[in-house]
Amino acid sequence: MPDYPVKSLGLRAVCAVTPTDVWAVGDAGNLLRHNGTSGRMMADAPTTRTLYGVWGKRSDSVWVGGEDGAFHFDGTSWTRLELPQEIKPTWVAGAGEEVWMGDTSRGRLFRGNAERLTEVELPPIVGDVRLLPRAGSDPLLVGRSRSGKNGWQDAMIYSADSRGLARTAPELEALMNEQRLYDVYTWPDEKDVSFGSNAKRLVRIRNGSVTDAVAVSDLQLGRWAGPNGSFFALTSKGVVSYEGNAFRYDAWHVEDLPWAITGNEHDVWVVTYQGTLLRKRTGAQ
Repeated sequence: MPDYPVKSLGLRAVCAVTPTDVWAVGDAGNLLRHNGTSGRMMADAPTTRTLYGVWGKRSDSVWVGGEDGAFHFDGTSWTRLELPQEIKPTWVAGAGEEVWMGDTSRGRLFRGNAERLTEVELPPIVGDVRLLPRAGSDPLLVGRSRSGKNGWQDAMIYSADSRGLARTAPELEALMNEQRLYDVYTWPDEKDVSFGSNAKRLVRIRNGSVTDAVAVSDLQLGRWAGPNGSFFALTSKGVVSYEGNAFRYDAWHVEDLPWAITGNEHDVWVVTYQGTLLRKRTGAQ
């Protein structure tokens, strides 16, 4: 059982900054921090309003975003980052030395650092945008276009360098459209393996072709692409994973809805909506 209050936390996002520093955020400014052995609620959270996203590159450099805007933690204190008043970041992610934040409801995107966030001019992408970090390369932004055929919104993938966004990965876009995939996920160090999903199935993609697939009917919000080509996706009653050479399903042992997932080379971490933190070891310690 967790050693911190678990009722009505309303946790919405989790980030494993290091194997011994895991952050989760949620409703009413709830901010949980776990050291791999025990967890505690942070008394100095920067807001009492809902936090939707969290990402950190080190324990002394963590960003959160939500109903009250964006904040950065330097290991000692919080600083509010300037954003237009109407912007409420619904997701926070990072690539290299940069943090990215998006307000899905308003279709606006920002990138920056601990001192400043700058708005990125977005192409005509609809719905949520996913940031895919890549080792040694510019990150990718994946979304849907405002047009398509037979009610399908075509995939749009852009690389993001210091100058802005550029359309890229036409082969992967075509595969997403052919397979009717809503999204793709990649591990930063894998150049030829990714995973895609839609409302009915998960697929593994290698060298531009679908190599494995599994039917899934109740996917939740959380997915995470792990090391060595592994992948984890939340369902209402468990997790579907790809490790080794096959998909598998593991049921949860908690009476709660799994909400968000993250990890690193050692562990997979999941938070449930009511505040339970689940951990699965995946690598050498």
